[in-house]
Amino acid sequence: MPKKWSGPFWADLGERVGATAIGALVTMLTADSSGVVSGSPQQWWLIVGLPTALALLKGIGANMADPESGPSLLPSPPAPEVNDEAGAVDTAVLLLVAVLVVVVLILLGYRL
Repeated sequence: MPKKWSGPFWADLGERVGATAIGALVTMLTADSSGVVSGSPQQWWLIVGLPTALALLKGIGANMADPESGPSLLPSPPAPEVNDEAGAVDTAVLLLVAVLVVVVLILLGYRL
């Protein structure tokens, strides 16, 4: 049985939240450069911040309800076997996602 707040959970949640933030950031930058939105702080929050925060809350809530599913509302399929050599790559990917999220948050802070 997986632990409720294990490393794989945080890696999975970080990937989901990071992907949401990056997708929302690309959407906002595209909408801003095309003139669809004016890029006000309220619009940045609604288009980038709110979906990112909701992804984080959904992932934590899903794990609290059923640790077997991790940050997903759906039951997780059986995981593939993991060898020890892949652990270093997984850690590097997690670190990269974390750095990207921090960079996006810093950029949003300067934009506001």
